[in-house]
Amino acid sequence: MANQSEDARRRIVASALLKADGYKPAAALVRAQFGARSHRGLAPSGNDDHYLVLRLQQQLETIVTSLASVDLPPGLQKHAYAAVVADGFGGAGAGSVAARVAISTLADLALRYGHWHMRIDPRIASEVAARVVGFYRRIHEAVLQRSRSDAALGGMAAALTGMYSVGPDLFVAHVGHTRCYIFRDGRLVQLTRDQTLRERRAISPHPIPVGQAIEDVPHILTDVVGGSDNDPGVMVEHFRLANDDTVVLCTNGLTDAVDDDAISDVLASRRNQAEQCDLLVDIAVANGTEDNATVVIADYQVADIPTDEADNALDD
Repeated sequence: MANQSEDARRRIVASALLKADGYKPAAALVRAQFGARSHRGLAPSGNDDHYLVLRLQQQLETIVTSLASVDLPPGLQKHAYAAVVADGFGGAGAGSVAARVAISTLADLALRYGHWHMRIDPRIASEVAARVVGFYRRIHEAVLQRSRSDAALGGMAAALTGMYSVGPDLFVAHVGHTRCYIFRDGRLVQLTRDQTLRERRAISPHPIPVGQAIEDVPHILTDVVGGSDNDPGVMVEHFRLANDDTVVLCTNGLTDAVDDDAISDVLASRRNQAEQCDLLVDIAVANGTEDNATVVIADYQVADIPTDEADNALDD
Protein backbone atom coordinates (compact mmCIF):
# COMPACT_ATOMS: atom_id res chain seq x y z
CA MET A 1 0.00 0.00 0.00
CA ALA A 2 2.85 2.38 0.84
CA ASN A 3 4.35 1.96 -2.62
CA GLN A 4 0.95 2.53 -4.25
CA SER A 5 0.44 5.74 -2.27
CA GLU A 6 3.90 6.96 -3.24
CA ASP A 7 3.21 6.20 -6.89
CA ALA A 8 -0.05 8.14 -6.71
CA ARG A 9 1.69 11.17 -5.16
CA ARG A 10 4.39 11.01 -7.83
CA ARG A 11 1.82 10.93 -10.61
CA ILE A 12 -0.09 13.88 -9.12
CA VAL A 13 3.09 15.95 -8.98
CA ALA A 14 4.25 14.93 -12.47
CA SER A 15 0.89 15.64 -14.12
CA ALA A 16 0.33 19.07 -12.58
CA LEU A 17 -0.32 21.66 -15.28
CA LEU A 18 2.24 24.39 -15.73
CA LYS A 19 0.99 27.93 -15.29
CA ALA A 20 0.16 29.54 -18.64
CA ASP A 21 -0.35 33.30 -18.83
CA GLY A 22 -2.06 33.18 -22.24
CA TYR A 23 0.22 35.89 -23.61
CA LYS A 24 -0.30 36.80 -27.27
CA PRO A 25 2.02 39.28 -28.99
CA ALA A 26 0.53 42.30 -30.75
CA ALA A 27 1.58 40.96 -34.15
CA ALA A 28 -0.69 37.95 -33.54
CA LEU A 29 -3.66 40.12 -32.56
CA VAL A 30 -3.87 42.42 -35.60
CA ARG A 31 -5.21 41.33 -38.97
CA ALA A 32 -5.66 43.21 -42.24
CA GLN A 33 -7.73 42.45 -45.32
CA PHE A 34 -6.65 44.04 -48.64
CA GLY A 35 -8.13 44.93 -51.98
CA ALA A 36 -6.55 46.68 -54.98
CA ARG A 37 -7.33 47.88 -58.49
CA SER A 38 -5.54 49.84 -61.21
CA HIS A 39 -7.01 51.41 -64.39
CA ARG A 40 -5.45 53.40 -67.21
CA GLY A 41 -8.19 56.04 -67.00
CA LEU A 42 -8.50 58.29 -70.05
CA ALA A 43 -4.73 58.48 -70.55
CA PRO A 44 -3.84 58.03 -74.24
CA SER A 45 -0.94 55.70 -73.42
CA GLY A 46 -0.87 52.58 -71.26
CA ASN A 47 -0.99 52.23 -67.49
CA ASP A 48 2.18 53.50 -65.79
CA ASP A 49 0.92 52.67 -62.26
CA HIS A 50 1.93 49.55 -60.35
CA TYR A 51 1.27 48.19 -56.87
CA LEU A 52 2.33 45.38 -54.52
CA VAL A 53 0.85 43.99 -51.29
CA LEU A 54 2.73 41.55 -49.03
CA ARG A 55 1.98 39.63 -45.86
CA LEU A 56 4.99 38.64 -43.74
CA GLN A 57 4.62 35.74 -41.31
CA GLN A 58 6.61 34.41 -38.36
CA GLN A 59 5.68 31.24 -36.53
CA LEU A 60 7.15 29.11 -33.75
CA GLU A 61 6.92 25.45 -34.74
CA THR A 62 7.90 22.55 -32.50
CA ILE A 63 9.72 19.81 -34.41
CA VAL A 64 10.37 17.27 -31.61
CA THR A 65 10.26 17.56 -27.81
CA SER A 66 10.07 15.46 -24.67
CA LEU A 67 7.39 17.75 -23.25
CA ALA A 68 3.67 17.34 -23.56
CA SER A 69 1.95 19.76 -25.92
CA VAL A 70 0.15 21.46 -23.00
CA ASP A 71 3.53 22.45 -21.54
CA LEU A 72 4.40 24.60 -24.57
CA PRO A 73 2.90 27.81 -25.94
CA PRO A 74 0.61 27.38 -28.93
CA GLY A 75 2.10 27.90 -32.39
CA LEU A 76 0.75 31.41 -32.93
CA GLN A 77 1.44 33.16 -36.20
CA LYS A 78 2.74 36.71 -36.11
CA HIS A 79 1.87 38.92 -39.07
CA ALA A 80 3.22 42.09 -40.60
CA TYR A 81 1.94 43.75 -43.76
CA ALA A 82 3.51 45.87 -46.48
CA ALA A 83 2.02 47.60 -49.51
CA VAL A 84 3.23 50.14 -52.06
CA VAL A 85 1.89 52.08 -55.04
CA ALA A 86 4.06 53.67 -57.73
CA ASP A 87 3.14 56.19 -60.42
CA GLY A 88 5.70 56.26 -63.23
CA PHE A 89 6.56 59.14 -65.57
CA GLY A 90 8.13 58.95 -69.01
CA GLY A 91 7.03 58.60 -72.61
CA ALA A 92 6.44 55.47 -74.69
CA GLY A 93 6.09 53.11 -71.73
CA ALA A 94 9.10 54.43 -69.81
CA GLY A 95 6.84 55.43 -66.92
CA SER A 96 5.67 51.86 -66.49
CA VAL A 97 9.29 50.70 -66.44
CA ALA A 98 10.14 53.28 -63.77
CA ALA A 99 7.28 52.09 -61.55
CA ARG A 100 8.20 48.45 -62.10
CA VAL A 101 11.88 49.08 -61.29
CA ALA A 102 10.92 51.03 -58.16
CA ILE A 103 8.65 48.34 -56.72
CA SER A 104 10.77 45.35 -57.72
CA THR A 105 13.87 47.02 -56.24
CA LEU A 106 12.01 47.68 -53.00
CA ALA A 107 10.88 44.05 -52.81
CA ASP A 108 14.43 42.83 -53.44
CA LEU A 109 15.90 45.16 -50.81
CA ALA A 110 13.30 44.08 -48.28
CA LEU A 111 14.10 40.41 -48.92
CA ARG A 112 17.87 40.90 -48.71
CA TYR A 113 18.23 43.50 -45.98
CA GLY A 114 14.89 43.84 -44.23
CA HIS A 115 14.77 43.27 -40.47
CA TRP A 116 11.20 42.10 -40.03
CA HIS A 117 10.70 43.11 -36.41
CA MET A 118 7.47 41.71 -35.03
CA ARG A 119 7.39 44.10 -32.08
CA ILE A 120 8.02 47.83 -32.19
CA ASP A 121 9.53 49.99 -29.44
CA PRO A 122 10.99 53.53 -29.81
CA ARG A 123 14.48 52.27 -30.68
CA ILE A 124 13.20 49.82 -33.30
CA ALA A 125 10.84 52.47 -34.72
CA SER A 126 13.86 54.72 -35.37
CA GLU A 127 15.70 51.83 -37.02
CA VAL A 128 12.72 51.07 -39.27
CA ALA A 129 12.46 54.71 -40.38
CA ALA A 130 16.19 54.96 -41.12
CA ARG A 131 16.20 51.69 -43.06
CA VAL A 132 13.21 52.78 -45.17
CA VAL A 133 14.96 56.05 -46.09
CA GLY A 134 17.99 54.00 -47.16
CA PHE A 135 15.78 51.72 -49.25
CA TYR A 136 14.15 54.65 -51.04
CA ARG A 137 17.55 56.14 -51.89
CA ARG A 138 18.64 52.80 -53.34
CA ILE A 139 15.42 52.72 -55.37
CA HIS A 140 16.21 56.22 -56.65
CA GLU A 141 19.64 55.02 -57.78
CA ALA A 142 18.18 51.91 -59.45
CA VAL A 143 15.64 53.91 -61.47
CA LEU A 144 18.31 56.44 -62.42
CA GLN A 145 20.76 53.76 -63.55
CA ARG A 146 18.12 51.98 -65.61
CA SER A 147 17.12 55.23 -67.31
CA ARG A 148 20.74 55.81 -68.31
CA SER A 149 21.06 52.31 -69.76
CA ASP A 150 18.59 52.98 -72.57
CA ALA A 151 17.99 56.24 -74.43
CA ALA A 152 14.28 55.40 -74.71
CA LEU A 153 14.05 55.46 -70.90
CA GLY A 154 15.91 58.74 -70.41
CA GLY A 155 14.50 60.94 -67.65
CA MET A 156 11.99 58.38 -66.38
CA ALA A 157 10.96 58.69 -62.74
CA ALA A 158 8.27 57.60 -60.28
CA ALA A 159 6.26 58.77 -57.30
CA LEU A 160 6.20 56.12 -54.58
CA THR A 161 4.15 55.66 -51.41
CA GLY A 162 4.47 52.59 -49.20
CA MET A 163 3.25 51.35 -45.83
CA TYR A 164 4.53 48.78 -43.36
CA SER A 165 2.48 47.67 -40.36
CA VAL A 166 3.23 45.31 -37.49
CA GLY A 167 0.72 45.01 -34.70
CA PRO A 168 -0.85 48.45 -34.26
CA ASP A 169 2.23 50.30 -35.55
CA LEU A 170 2.00 51.80 -39.04
CA PHE A 171 4.93 53.29 -40.96
CA VAL A 172 4.30 55.34 -44.12
CA ALA A 173 7.11 56.25 -46.55
CA HIS A 174 6.51 58.71 -49.34
CA VAL A 175 8.04 60.51 -52.32
CA GLY A 176 5.99 62.49 -54.87
CA HIS A 177 2.23 62.91 -55.12
CA THR A 178 0.96 59.39 -54.58
CA ARG A 179 -0.89 59.39 -51.27
CA CYS A 180 -1.74 57.53 -48.08
CA TYR A 181 -4.97 58.16 -46.16
CA ILE A 182 -6.49 56.74 -42.99
CA PHE A 183 -10.26 56.48 -42.58
CA ARG A 184 -11.35 56.43 -38.94
CA ASP A 185 -14.71 57.15 -37.29
CA GLY A 186 -16.16 58.50 -40.54
CA ARG A 187 -13.29 60.93 -41.18
CA LEU A 188 -10.68 60.70 -43.95
CA VAL A 189 -7.24 62.06 -43.03
CA GLN A 190 -4.35 62.41 -45.49
CA LEU A 191 -1.17 61.06 -43.89
CA THR A 192 1.21 62.20 -46.65
CA ARG A 193 1.92 65.62 -48.11
CA ASP A 194 2.12 66.05 -51.88
CA GLN A 195 5.64 66.96 -52.98
CA THR A 196 4.53 69.37 -55.68
CA LEU A 197 5.47 72.93 -56.49
CA ARG A 198 1.94 74.05 -55.62
CA GLU A 199 2.14 72.43 -52.16
CA ARG A 200 5.61 73.77 -51.45
CA ARG A 201 4.57 77.30 -52.37
CA ALA A 202 1.49 76.99 -50.18
CA ILE A 203 3.53 76.27 -47.04
CA SER A 204 6.38 78.75 -47.65
CA PRO A 205 6.18 82.56 -47.88
CA HIS A 206 9.53 82.72 -49.68
CA PRO A 207 10.63 81.88 -53.26
CA ILE A 208 11.16 78.16 -53.67
CA PRO A 209 14.36 76.80 -55.27
CA VAL A 210 13.53 73.59 -57.13
CA GLY A 211 16.46 71.37 -57.97
CA GLN A 212 14.44 68.93 -60.03
CA ALA A 213 10.93 69.13 -61.41
CA ILE A 214 8.88 66.45 -63.13
CA GLU A 215 5.65 67.46 -64.83
CA ASP A 216 2.69 65.17 -64.45
CA VAL A 217 -0.33 67.13 -65.61
CA PRO A 218 -1.70 68.99 -63.73
CA HIS A 219 1.13 68.67 -61.19
CA ILE A 220 4.77 69.74 -61.10
CA LEU A 221 6.58 67.39 -58.73
CA THR A 222 9.54 68.61 -56.67
CA ASP A 223 10.59 65.13 -55.50
CA VAL A 224 10.57 61.77 -57.30
CA VAL A 225 12.67 58.60 -57.44
CA GLY A 226 14.86 58.75 -60.53
CA GLY A 227 14.68 61.70 -62.89
CA SER A 228 17.88 63.49 -61.80
CA ASP A 229 20.95 63.12 -59.59
CA ASN A 230 19.30 64.97 -56.70
CA ASP A 231 18.36 62.73 -53.76
CA PRO A 232 14.59 62.64 -53.21
CA GLY A 233 13.14 64.07 -50.03
CA VAL A 234 11.89 60.85 -48.44
CA MET A 235 9.14 61.41 -45.86
CA VAL A 236 8.65 58.68 -43.21
CA GLU A 237 5.94 58.89 -40.54
CA HIS A 238 4.94 56.55 -37.69
CA PHE A 239 1.28 56.18 -36.66
CA ARG A 240 -0.78 54.05 -34.26
CA LEU A 241 -3.64 52.00 -35.69
CA ALA A 242 -7.02 51.56 -34.01
CA ASN A 243 -9.67 48.91 -34.52
CA ASP A 244 -11.65 49.24 -37.78
CA ASP A 245 -9.14 51.67 -39.30
CA THR A 246 -8.96 51.69 -43.09
CA VAL A 247 -5.66 52.62 -44.77
CA VAL A 248 -5.69 53.74 -48.41
CA LEU A 249 -2.77 54.04 -50.83
CA CYS A 250 -3.54 55.66 -54.18
CA THR A 251 -2.18 57.55 -57.16
CA ASN A 252 -3.26 61.02 -58.25
CA GLY A 253 -5.41 59.61 -61.05
CA LEU A 254 -7.88 58.82 -58.28
CA THR A 255 -7.51 61.91 -56.09
CA ASP A 256 -7.56 64.38 -58.99
CA ALA A 257 -11.00 63.09 -60.01
CA VAL A 258 -12.62 61.98 -56.74
CA ASP A 259 -12.85 64.34 -53.77
CA ASP A 260 -12.39 63.36 -50.12
CA ASP A 261 -16.13 63.32 -49.39
CA ALA A 262 -16.82 60.85 -52.20
CA ILE A 263 -13.90 58.66 -51.08
CA SER A 264 -15.24 58.73 -47.52
CA ASP A 265 -18.72 57.70 -48.66
CA VAL A 266 -17.31 54.66 -50.44
CA LEU A 267 -15.15 53.66 -47.47
CA ALA A 268 -18.14 54.01 -45.13
CA SER A 269 -20.15 51.52 -47.18
CA ARG A 270 -20.43 47.91 -46.08
CA ARG A 271 -18.63 46.61 -49.16
CA ASN A 272 -15.51 44.48 -49.06
CA GLN A 273 -12.12 45.93 -49.97
CA ALA A 274 -12.13 44.73 -53.60
CA GLU A 275 -15.60 46.18 -54.19
CA GLN A 276 -14.57 49.51 -52.67
CA CYS A 277 -11.51 49.66 -54.93
CA ASP A 278 -13.65 48.91 -57.98
CA LEU A 279 -16.17 51.58 -57.05
CA LEU A 280 -13.54 54.28 -56.41
CA VAL A 281 -11.78 53.62 -59.71
CA ASP A 282 -15.11 53.51 -61.57
CA ILE A 283 -16.03 56.91 -60.11
CA ALA A 284 -12.64 58.34 -61.17
CA VAL A 285 -13.11 57.06 -64.73
CA ALA A 286 -16.70 58.34 -64.86
CA ASN A 287 -15.43 61.74 -63.70
CA GLY A 288 -12.98 61.81 -66.58
CA THR A 289 -9.65 61.20 -64.84
CA GLU A 290 -6.85 62.15 -67.22
CA ASP A 291 -4.33 59.90 -65.52
CA ASN A 292 -3.96 56.27 -64.47
CA ALA A 293 -5.92 55.53 -61.28
CA THR A 294 -4.72 53.00 -58.72
CA VAL A 295 -5.97 52.29 -55.19
CA VAL A 296 -5.02 49.79 -52.48
CA ILE A 297 -7.30 49.46 -49.43
CA ALA A 298 -6.49 47.73 -46.13
CA ASP A 299 -9.06 47.20 -43.36
CA TYR A 300 -7.55 46.52 -39.93
CA GLN A 301 -8.94 44.51 -37.03
CA VAL A 302 -6.96 45.43 -33.91
CA ALA A 303 -7.62 43.39 -30.76
CA ASP A 304 -6.72 44.54 -27.26
CA ILE A 305 -2.94 44.86 -27.21
CA PRO A 306 -1.11 43.85 -24.00
CA THR A 307 1.28 46.40 -22.54
CA ASP A 308 4.39 44.72 -21.19
CA GLU A 309 7.38 47.02 -20.91
CA ALA A 310 9.58 44.28 -19.53
CA ASP A 311 8.84 42.10 -22.54
CA ASN A 312 9.60 45.00 -24.90
CA ALA A 313 12.91 45.53 -23.16
CA LEU A 314 13.93 41.98 -24.03
CA ASP A 315 13.04 42.35 -27.72
CA ASP A 316 15.98 42.32 -30.13
